[in-house]
Amino acid sequence: MLRLRVLMGVAIATLLPLMAGCGGRERPLTPPVATVQKLVLADDGHLSMQLRVQNFGPKPVGFGSIDARLELAGTKAGPLAVKIGFEIPGRSADVVEATLTPDATALAAIRKSLLPGPDGRAPVQVEYRIVGALMLEKPAQRVALDRAGTLSPVPGVPNEFR
Repeated sequence: MLRLRVLMGVAIATLLPLMAGCGGRERPLTPPVATVQKLVLADDGHLSMQLRVQNFGPKPVGFGSIDARLELAGTKAGPLAVKIGFEIPGRSADVVEATLTPDATALAAIRKSLLPGPDGRAPVQVEYRIVGALMLEKPAQRVALDRAGTLSPVPGVPNEFR
């Protein structure tokens, strides 16, 4: 009987600290991100985009805006200011539309990087980078954003990349 009580005491002493760490604490917020899902270079020089805004956390997040800059193929395309204004459930994503008009110098460099060259061949992939911040409304905070990726031309659809 004494041996059983000692064994129970050791088991409780071992499990109690482990169980204390299980309850009540919230998991840390996994930072949300924004990526370019689709990019279209229009004939007039503006860039139309679909940005995928992803909430990796377990709870809904109210997104306010994106305040960043876009780089395409190593060229600064310009500022990216996008109003979001809606909530995204936990572990979900949604798409927002954005338009950007690069200045003449950036546009020339972007066209050279995105469009087919003299040999008629289009690029296989185009690198992009978004640097700035996601502004959250609920919970109110500013989340740093530095996301890079690649886009590929859509076969048969000129000037469109995904």
